[in-house]
Amino acid sequence: MQGDCTHGAIVLAAGYSVHDAQFYASNREGLASYLIRLQTEGNAQMLIDQDIVEIGAGDVVLYAPGDPYVLSIAEPGAGSAVSSDFFVFCRGRWLDKWWSSKVRPKRANILLSDETVGLWRQLVWHHKGVSKNKAEKEDYILRALCLHLDDAMLGWEDSPTTAESLVAYQMKAFLLQHAGNDISVQGVADHVGLSVSRAVHLFKETFNQTMVQFLQETRLSMACDRIRFSRMTLEEAAESSGFRSYSYFYRLFRSRFGMSPTQFRANMK
Repeated sequence: MQGDCTHGAIVLAAGYSVHDAQFYASNREGLASYLIRLQTEGNAQMLIDQDIVEIGAGDVVLYAPGDPYVLSIAEPGAGSAVSSDFFVFCRGRWLDKWWSSKVRPKRANILLSDETVGLWRQLVWHHKGVSKNKAEKEDYILRALCLHLDDAMLGWEDSPTTAESLVAYQMKAFLLQHAGNDISVQGVADHVGLSVSRAVHLFKETFNQTMVQFLQETRLSMACDRIRFSRMTLEEAAESSGFRSYSYFYRLFRSRFGMSPTQFRANMK
């Protein structure tokens, strides 16, 4: 795939969406471009191979030009997470070659790692901004994202190698999926069938941080995405990311980033 023309991966639209109400979109006659979508929180339903399929956190969905498209998101119930996702509509000769280079599942569940989410953030940030060589930057970031997703879908990224590490990753995935909700260490331990003390020890041993620390980082990351990419108020961004007290969120945010949420949003413009 080397030697392709400049801007062989063209971003038509890219963004980060948060749905706290019912949403529906469809194009049953077929999309005009490729669509890559990563569910980061909550659930959605999408049309895949003529079936409406439940999509959860960590699910990446791939559509090719001509594929019929349906996206349905139910209004979240009390105590359930909102639905959030990154998406990119794209086309280009490099993408044509990448798509045809191998058979990929139309849906795959991947780890929401820092590298995965970081590439998405960079793509959306550059697409929404105005900068020199914007199209070229988007081109290379999108190529990097596509190649990274190939590795992630094969499970090469942070793969657990033992039964114990597999359980630790199950706990991490559970925390990621429910980060926007009220969640307890007891609930995580119950999910994987361990005692609280064993679950706490295993998580710390595997990831070198406590569940509470990981959950705190995850919620801050979610809030940053919503402040940066959505039109939510700061209070809405904090609450939907799992912070039930805005004053606590404010103190934590300022301590972590050295600025207030208001300053952070202003710097992102």
